[in-house]
Amino acid sequence: MDRFQKQIDSLKRRLSNYELDERTGCWEWKGCKSQGGYGVIGTCIEGRTSTFTHRAAWIVENGLIPNGMLVCHHCDNPACVNPNHLWLGSPTDNIKDMVTKQRHNPARKDPMLKEAQQALLHSERKRRKCITYMKTLFDKYELTNDEILQVLEEFKHK
Repeated sequence: MDRFQKQIDSLKRRLSNYELDERTGCWEWKGCKSQGGYGVIGTCIEGRTSTFTHRAAWIVENGLIPNGMLVCHHCDNPACVNPNHLWLGSPTDNIKDMVTKQRHNPARKDPMLKEAQQALLHSERKRRKCITYMKTLFDKYELTNDEILQVLEEFKHK
């Protein structure tokens, strides 16, 4: 047995540290987790000392992850290691999936959004600056005008 296969077999054994959520079908990782709720496991695969458990589950089931691709969750549960809940996508695919499901808007965390929101509250000159910020966010996150306006509206109603 070659070294890579031994690593895969080791990962497979260690990935059994989950609990089935019968309602969702998720395999909820019970080991170490990141601040974002993603399971973390030690491994030498992918040239790292550790990786997220959903990535490890993908590798065990499907092989190595192509460069530039992400392992995404259909279930949107970061701790899930059920290979049937995982799919490969580009960073753009992942952002579009988040926007489509209305579960996350990465622009909300962008410091430029705060500046745009503040500009809305001030003079016309600052409102023009807001438009510039929003155009940058639009391009950066491939969001529609409606999605950006929704974030601004949420701010105005706080």
